[in-house]
Amino acid sequence: MTYAMYWWIDISNPEKEAAKMSKFKINVTVNLVECDEKTDDNPVALEDGSYQFTIKEEAGESIDDCEIAVLKTAFPAIRKALALHLEAVSKKNWYQFRDSPGW
Repeated sequence: MTYAMYWWIDISNPEKEAAKMSKFKINVTVNLVECDEKTDDNPVALEDGSYQFTIKEEAGESIDDCEIAVLKTAFPAIRKALALHLEAVSKKNWYQFRDSPGW
């Protein structure tokens, strides 16, 4: 079974299309906190949906190693946030399309 979705813009009234556009706010928080916990081999998913990565002291004091660890920790959180966001956008667009006149 093949599905096709068609998108169109009413060029006769561009203000109407612009008014329908949503804005999105992106929040990012990164905390580097000294601790005495055992180190991790990879980022760990926490119950609240965030990720945590405990690194060695040497890595935490090296700009290159610290940057790699922060990016490695952020990557799964970014992917998950994008997946959830785009799933919600897709559903919203589908419902708007389905509820539009002529459907």
